[in-house]
Amino acid sequence: QRQDMAALKRAVAAAGYTVVVDARVILIVRKGGVESSLYDDGKVLLKTTDRAKAEAAYADLEPHLQATSPR
Repeated sequence: QRQDMAALKRAVAAAGYTVVVDARVILIVRKGGVESSLYDDGKVLLKTTDRAKAEAAYADLEPHLQATSPR
């Protein structure tokens, strides 16, 4: 099942993320110096070489991913 990308965009924007690209099947967002690609199949790509930053970024994103995933 696919993410509700419109709901995900609203959720991350409300959480302080900057939406860099909205290509409907992928959102690229930025917050805290980490750029994240959020795919409609639920995959996430975190663009940083710092493991601690990546883990913190995912922990911040995860509630929004779960809240907008189909039940």
